[in-house]
Amino acid sequence: MPLSDLGVMDENASLRLTERPDGVEIAWYETGDGPLIVLANQFFGLWYTFEDLLGNLAVDHRVVRYFLRGTGESTRAGPYDLDTDAEDLAAVIESTGQPARMM
Repeated sequence: MPLSDLGVMDENASLRLTERPDGVEIAWYETGDGPLIVLANQFFGLWYTFEDLLGNLAVDHRVVRYFLRGTGESTRAGPYDLDTDAEDLAAVIESTGQPARMM
């Protein structure tokens, strides 16, 4: 599967962008409705590894997955470090407007 095909989790997923203070836009997709679950899978491979699980969760949850800065549809600009990654994740969760469970 070409990486360009990995953007959309399903045909009902909506693309959102969260702009960071340094101008970087973090791209994220959401699908489903209910309590929020955010997939932070950076150390376990690409999101599609979890595609079936995410589909099942989206039946009764709002599921969000995002691209780290420099990957996918997010802006390709650093810095690339754990502190920045954590701040970007917090910004995505804040953009959703509800508390999240992490996966």
